[in-house]
Amino acid sequence: MPETTPMPGEEPRRGHPRLWLGLPAWLQTLDGPQRVRLVDLSQSGAHLVLSRPDPLRQAFLSWLTFEAFGDIVWQRGYEAGIRFDRLLPLGHMVETRKSAPTVVREESRDVRVAAKNWVGGDPNKVPDR
Repeated sequence: MPETTPMPGEEPRRGHPRLWLGLPAWLQTLDGPQRVRLVDLSQSGAHLVLSRPDPLRQAFLSWLTFEAFGDIVWQRGYEAGIRFDRLLPLGHMVETRKSAPTVVREESRDVRVAAKNWVGGDPNKVPDR
């Protein structure tokens, strides 16, 4: 992935390029697991949307078949940023980028089917996979 080059006189904001994703993920903290949305991902960290706004400090993030441990470096309500203890391998980034569209499409399909079932009076019917 190419590094972004700042404009002359501009300081670079981040050290690594980001993938914009919107993937479902899990965040494990001392308070237990919570479902999160992985908004963007870089080799050094990620931007998350939390399912509950509990104050966080350290966490273990898992998505697709990958995982990373890190510190929560900022949090505003339901949004948070995690900085990983170690840089993610480039292969993790490449595989996440390749898999993300399929995962998001499948999740969107499941949501549409669940909404249709709910409107039709069958909220317990699970979408076929």
